[in-house]
Amino acid sequence: MRSTTDAMTLFATVVQQGSFTAAARRLNLSKAAVSQQVKQLESRLDVQLLNRSTRTLSLTEAGRDYFQSCVRIQAEVLSAEERLRELKQEVSGTLKVTCTANFGVRHIVPAIIAFKKRYPKLHIEMLMTDQVQELVAENIDLAFRFGPLMESNLFAKQVLKCPYHLCASPEYLERYGTPERISDLSSHNWIIHRMSRNPNRLNVGHQGELIEVPIKGDIITDNSQARRDFILAGLGIARIAAVDVQQELANGTLIDLMPNYDFGTMSLHGVYSHKERMTRKLRLFLDFIESWLMNNQSQKLDL
Repeated sequence: MRSTTDAMTLFATVVQQGSFTAAARRLNLSKAAVSQQVKQLESRLDVQLLNRSTRTLSLTEAGRDYFQSCVRIQAEVLSAEERLRELKQEVSGTLKVTCTANFGVRHIVPAIIAFKKRYPKLHIEMLMTDQVQELVAENIDLAFRFGPLMESNLFAKQVLKCPYHLCASPEYLERYGTPERISDLSSHNWIIHRMSRNPNRLNVGHQGELIEVPIKGDIITDNSQARRDFILAGLGIARIAAVDVQQELANGTLIDLMPNYDFGTMSLHGVYSHKERMTRKLRLFLDFIESWLMNNQSQKLDL
């Protein structure tokens, strides 16, 4: 027997074929060789796997458990071999992707540049817009969307997750004061993102309680970069994902307000229309994007 994997494969084949004779025929070995190798396996494991009679074979309790392990490992080996074969094949075809403009320019575009160097024969068509696109109607392979996602028939893989912070500039806080309690939030001026699910409502968690706070502001925008610039200019406060403001919080151009309160979590998903669209090129791209974003969380991500 060349390896443990070989022994497990041979044993599983005997069980699946129902006899040493049929297994020998399947493995292109002699019946005696198959029988001997099963005996050697039982001796090495110090357990009886098969009940033998002149006409039939049946599994012992230990044999049933071992057979399940053999089947599972066989499947894993075949899957690993298939992945290796895929790696030898060049990725080609077209991948149509959509995402928000600011996020796309700052992070998906650099990721695609790196991805294209690895897979130069793949064609990428990129649509950058803050409007939600219909994947099937527009023949889009993948959309990057910020969660929580609405219930739909689409499939999704989370590629990034981070907490939100409540932020304002030192200039704003000097003029209007620093909010310290949930009740203070409604009296402040908010830079409101029109694309938020509830733009005039904010959920805040504290000591196990979730409180809904009405908010208002004199600047409303559908552009994330514009909202960020308004906050940095001292025109209001906003809830922003941590990865979006790491540098600003570190250098003091923005202040993290009420850090003991929970302002929720931002999640980014890669969304596709159905399982059949999870092609090899799409799977490789999604895995690459997830790794890219995880490795670059120290950079500012405009959401």
